[in-house]
Amino acid sequence: MNPLNITDLAQALFEEAGDALFLFDPDSDALLAVNPMGVRLSGYGRDELLKMPVTWLYRFQGRSSQQQIHRVSQRSGIFHNQDGFELRTRDGDGWVPVNLTITRLHVQPKTLALITARDMREQHEAHGRLQTVEAELRRVLSSVSDCIWSADIDATGHWTYRYLSPVIERITGRAADVFIGGAKHWWTVVAPEDRGRCERAVSHWRRGQSSQEEYRVVRPDGTSRWVRDSVLVSPHTPASGQAPGVRLDGILTDITERKLADDLLKERQAHQQLKLAQSQLVQSEKLAALGQLVAGIAHEINNPLAFVSNNIAVLQRDLGALGELLELYRQGEAALVQHAPELGARIRSFGEQIDLPYTLKNIAGLLSRSREGLYRIQLIVKGLRDFARLDESDFKETDLNSGIESTINILRGEAKKKHLKLLLELTPLPEVTCFPAKINQVVLNLTANAMYACSEGGTVTVRSTAEPEGVAIHVIDTGTGIEPAVLPKIFDPFFTTKPVGQGTGLGLSISHQIVEDHGGRIEVESKVGEGTHFTVHLPLKATPKDGR
Repeated sequence: MNPLNITDLAQALFEEAGDALFLFDPDSDALLAVNPMGVRLSGYGRDELLKMPVTWLYRFQGRSSQQQIHRVSQRSGIFHNQDGFELRTRDGDGWVPVNLTITRLHVQPKTLALITARDMREQHEAHGRLQTVEAELRRVLSSVSDCIWSADIDATGHWTYRYLSPVIERITGRAADVFIGGAKHWWTVVAPEDRGRCERAVSHWRRGQSSQEEYRVVRPDGTSRWVRDSVLVSPHTPASGQAPGVRLDGILTDITERKLADDLLKERQAHQQLKLAQSQLVQSEKLAALGQLVAGIAHEINNPLAFVSNNIAVLQRDLGALGELLELYRQGEAALVQHAPELGARIRSFGEQIDLPYTLKNIAGLLSRSREGLYRIQLIVKGLRDFARLDESDFKETDLNSGIESTINILRGEAKKKHLKLLLELTPLPEVTCFPAKINQVVLNLTANAMYACSEGGTVTVRSTAEPEGVAIHVIDTGTGIEPAVLPKIFDPFFTTKPVGQGTGLGLSISHQIVEDHGGRIEVESKVGEGTHFTVHLPLKATPKDGR
C-alpha cells in the first residue's frame, strides 16, 4: 500500500470538514484559505472572502471581535468559545451565531491561525423551544387549583423545600418564598392540634413511605383551611460523599369546602356515600388534568426528541467513517514515524493515553444504546398521549384494543422493575360504544393490582375476546390469590389489603362502578397461592347512566 500523502490528506480534511474553516495570518488579519462550508455558511464567494480581513467577518456580543481574535490568536494552544461570536453573512439575516475555536498553527517560517466556526442556529432554536415549554409548564402549574411542591430530606432528617407553586399563597396566605429552604416556617402554619399527625406522616416519609394526610393550616388573619397533602416518596442521591436521603413530591389541595360538606352530610348520616362520590370526582378531575398536562408536554417533547434522534443517527454514521479514517492513519503509522518521528511518537502516546481501540469500540456501543433509549422514550411519549385520550373523553364508538395496548405500555416499566412478565393477547374486536378513557382506567387499575399481587418472576396476562353480545377483557395473574373470606368485600369502597399509605381502597370500587355505568359486569375467580382472574364484560352499545 502506498504511504499516505500528509499534505493531500490535510487538504482533503480542510475541504470536507463539516464546520466552516478560515485560515488567516494573525499579524495582518488576512484570510489565506476558506473551506466550502465557510463559503456556504457566510454566503460570500471564496474570492470575496479572501479579500476580507478576518476581524470584519466576526463580531463578539454585538461588537467588533478584533480585540478578542487578536488576543487569543497570539496565545499558544487552542481557544474555544461556546457563545457570543457571530459570523457575517450576505443574506438578510446579517449574522449567524457560531461556536468558535481558534487554533495556532506553526507553519515555518510563520505562525498562522485557524478558525473553526460551527453553526449554532439549530441549537439556539432548540433552546428557545425548551424555554417555551418551561414557561408553559410554569403557567400550567400556576393555573391549577392545587399546590405542587417538592422537598428533600437528607440522611440527618433535615428537611429542605425546593419548590412550591404560587397557589400556596392562595391556600396559606403566605408567598412561596417564605417556605423555601428549611421546613421550620411550615410548622408555624400547621394548626397546633394537627401537628402530631403531620409529624407521624413525616416519620413515614423519612422511611421512604408515601402517604396522604389531611390537616389544617392557619392563615395570617387567624382563619384556618383544611388541606390534603398527597406525597410520593422516592430515593434521592445527593452530591458525592453524602449519605442518601429521600425526595418528596407532593400535591397540596385545599379541601376546606369538601370538609364543610362532609360535616353537613354526617348530620344527615350520608357521609360514606358522599366520601365515595367526592373521591371519584377528585380522581376523575386529577386524571383529566393529568391527561391535559401529559398531552401538552408529550407534544412539546416530540420536537426536540426528533431533533436529538436525527443527530444521534448522523453522529453514529459519521463516527463510523471517522473510525475507518483513523484505521487508515494507523496503517500509515510506520511511514509517519519514519518521516516525522516526533509527531509519530506524540500520536502514538496520545492514542495509548485515551486507549483508542477501546474508545472507538465503546463509542459505537454508547450510540447504539442512546438510540435505543431515545426509541423507548418515543414509545413512552406515544403511550402517554394515547392513554390520555383527551379527544375520546366523550361517549363514542371505539376500538378497545388500542386503549388496552396504550395502557399496558405505561405499566411495562414497572413490570420490568419488579421482574414480572406482562403479556398482551389481543384478538380483533368489534367497536364498542363507551367512554374510552374510563375503560382505560379500569384496565389500568386491574392490571396494577395484578402486578402488586405477583412476586418476582410472576406473570400478568391481559387478554381481549369477542362475545356474542359484546366484548370481554381478561386480567389474569399468577399472584397470591384472594382469601375466600375477603373476596366478597373487594369491590367495597375504601376496602384494601395493602399496607397503610400504599392504597386507598378505591381502585376496584371505582372500576366496578365504571363497568356498571356502561351496562357491564366484572367477574372474579381466585385461588389462594395460584392467582386471580378478573373478567370485564361490556355490551357493544351501552347506555350511560349519566350525561358525563
